[in-house]
Amino acid sequence: MKIRALFRIIKILFKGYSVFREMNLPPKKRQASCNKRFLKQVKTRAFQTAFYPSHFERNKVNIEDIQSINDIAKLPITTKNDLRNNAEGVTCKALNRNNAITMATSGSTGVPTTVYRDDSWISGFIGSLIFCKRMHKINSVKIGLILDVSTQNSIESKMITFGKYLAKRLFILDMNREISDMMDELEKSDINYMITYTGVMRELANLRLAGRGQNLKFKKIFLSGEILDNYTRELVEKAFDCKCYSVYISTEGGFIAAECEQKQMHVFSNSVHVEIVDNDGKPVNYGEIGTITLTGLDNGFGSKIIRYAGCADAGSLINVQCSCGLQTPILGTILGRKIDTIHLRNGQIFHPFTMTGLMEKIQREYANDRIRQYQIVQESLDLITINLVRNTQFVKTHENLEDLVSLIRNKYQFWVNNAIEFDVNEVVSIPKGNNIGMPTPLVISKLQLNGA
Repeated sequence: MKIRALFRIIKILFKGYSVFREMNLPPKKRQASCNKRFLKQVKTRAFQTAFYPSHFERNKVNIEDIQSINDIAKLPITTKNDLRNNAEGVTCKALNRNNAITMATSGSTGVPTTVYRDDSWISGFIGSLIFCKRMHKINSVKIGLILDVSTQNSIESKMITFGKYLAKRLFILDMNREISDMMDELEKSDINYMITYTGVMRELANLRLAGRGQNLKFKKIFLSGEILDNYTRELVEKAFDCKCYSVYISTEGGFIAAECEQKQMHVFSNSVHVEIVDNDGKPVNYGEIGTITLTGLDNGFGSKIIRYAGCADAGSLINVQCSCGLQTPILGTILGRKIDTIHLRNGQIFHPFTMTGLMEKIQREYANDRIRQYQIVQESLDLITINLVRNTQFVKTHENLEDLVSLIRNKYQFWVNNAIEFDVNEVVSIPKGNNIGMPTPLVISKLQLNGA
């Protein structure tokens, strides 16, 4: 039994390195590989799952019309509800349930969704991890992970399992601990690289600027879990005196993309195909904002979703040649979850990244680091609440809070041309989100809108 398990691990790792090697192929050869994977994926879903035959039939899809990945727009979008209602229906009948990994999303766009993974998906994930590791020239070092380890079926728990094969030393902390305790533990470690959630690192950066964790010497920091806005990037890089990079990961899509040293977001195109589509599911042009849509290409028998828009992230693809030398598709700005988009009565829409961008400008040009933490909450179509936690030194000096509150309120009111009321308040702390193990979000919408 142990020999069989060892053989399985070796096979997974070997295929993972094969995926990594394919990612380094010249563009034409890599495109041919993606085409082959895509066509196999479509045919497998069309004939070996319970959901997709009827899904294709309802949308009048003729599989014979799909000759390459360039025909992907002829296939229908798969929504979050499609996946929720057909968790087992999107898996192949040949899936070995004994070896399958059951994973659940965080539920940040509604109700948690279950997906099933097999060895092919693990290999693709490992191949992407190796690619990211080589992209940043990470050799034999100690890597710190602050993740949600409370849930066995989360993607974070699987990252820890797979990561042990790629790094000789992992230093793991549970993000559900107190932030001050985390800093104490980090100071005792000798880690060189940090991987965690954007929200967690934001809080650690504030602690560092307040004088804690001065012995920490990171070479690079990798952040995921929410948008990495310019305000947070600058805060973290200032606090820890090193560069930080965004990594785009989801339970449904796996390891999707990561920033290179030039801070361009490279898509791991041999594992996942990324499209940007409009509200009708039609591809938009380069540079245009739309819904990020994912098609897995690992050709396993688990939950493989074609043209999946259920992550509900808004973003764009850009047509540029990166100076780092990698020739992969590149994601432009990821604007955040559409579910947390701010909607005004006059029809205007502001993505989370846009809302935090104004606060970044206020902080840099007017507030002089007086704000330690903040959160923007849309209560209704008539009211947005902005909660502030001030830095300790400004609270102690009894600096005029009313001036700061008035400044922020007036800037936001002017920005939206008084189309909605802003209520700015000082709070002692900002609570974490409703989902266990999720970092504190910067932008929340309480509006009940149709979607995903």
